[in-house]
Amino acid sequence: MIGEIRKNVKRKIVSVASSISEDNVSVKKPLHKHILEIVTGVLASKSCNLTEIARSLKEDIAIKDTLKRIRRNVHDHPEILELSNYYNMNKWKDKVREETIIALDAGDICHHFGNNFENHCRLRDGSKGSTGNGYYLNQISCYNPSERITFPMYLDMYSSEEQSFKSMNTESMKAVENFVSAAGPKGLWVLDRGYDGGIMLNYFLNKDLDFVTRLTKKRHLVLGGKPVSIPDLVKKINRRYKIGKSFRFGYKKCYINLEGKLYPVTVMVNKGEENKEPHILLTNGHIKKSREIKRRVTGYYHRWGVEECYRFEKQGFGIEKSLTPNFNAIKSLLGASMLAWSVLLMVQEDEILKEQVIANSKREKSKKKDRPKFIYYSLLDGISRAFIMAKEIFRFRKPKPPNLAPTIDELLNKRSLGMIL
Repeated sequence: MIGEIRKNVKRKIVSVASSISEDNVSVKKPLHKHILEIVTGVLASKSCNLTEIARSLKEDIAIKDTLKRIRRNVHDHPEILELSNYYNMNKWKDKVREETIIALDAGDICHHFGNNFENHCRLRDGSKGSTGNGYYLNQISCYNPSERITFPMYLDMYSSEEQSFKSMNTESMKAVENFVSAAGPKGLWVLDRGYDGGIMLNYFLNKDLDFVTRLTKKRHLVLGGKPVSIPDLVKKINRRYKIGKSFRFGYKKCYINLEGKLYPVTVMVNKGEENKEPHILLTNGHIKKSREIKRRVTGYYHRWGVEECYRFEKQGFGIEKSLTPNFNAIKSLLGASMLAWSVLLMVQEDEILKEQVIANSKREKSKKKDRPKFIYYSLLDGISRAFIMAKEIFRFRKPKPPNLAPTIDELLNKRSLGMIL
């Protein structure tokens, strides 16, 4: 079974690399081979550390020679991140529907013990709650409630030390623009409090995108033609609608003033046992039906499940374990991790292969009823175990045996002599 898993997963990796090569004329044969190797190495090693990737490829040459080739390729091909985004958005755009929850989330890669990383900038480490040196991330992930499937669509890395850097809002708008141009305006965008500034709200409202964002209490809205603060507005909202046993919500139609223009919005206030203070959400338009309000409220809380994507990238693929100080190389490795995740999603859709991989992961909770909703950890473990047990993975790096001319002894051999005659 392990050999069959390995063969089927390799087919999916080959299909990913082949699709990228066919859709992009700039991808030549050497880059095609590198994509095959780096994606396989990330899946086999569960790491973005170049030494671990080189070791997992199990070539007949010394590991230092494999490492030298991989290091050179990741330095020379930062476009793999852009290629991975293009591939993922075109591959999975049909999964984006009206029900889809689209989470735009800012993240980071932090290196607390490195000072020689290229384009390092000061930022807040979201994992530890402290400041450090690293790079900013922008990720767009999707979740379909009917299928309970989370899938990544877009990932970008940038630094405030880059010459081309303008602002974090510019980088966020670029990510949304790329996504909408590929998948269309469908779905519900869910945003955290960092996106409730005037620039981002103005962008989403002018693009006619459905969104829900969490509000801070500092903003003022317009109700009945008069400005009203968020705390005063919350007091006027009756949370008479109920979800489950303890979660209650209410809403109020009002307007928001951005650059002298009034936009219709709806403020939603939610309170449950888990949160001590009510959560204040803002969505576009004047929503008339409570059913639609309920969909948008529950959609926002699905964002917390989508945030597992960052945790998986750091724990599953080890995107912070890369010790290369080169900015382009880190971009290339992030692209490889996104392509590896796309392979996991392809395995997840293949029911027979999925069951084989989960069984091979050797996890305690492998039965369907006990499995966690986020099954990518199990899939990655199962695929990694299959590649670890292989003697060799790829053969295209092996030198071909030369076509030697027959020796005198071979010519004097009766069989050879008969063939000559």
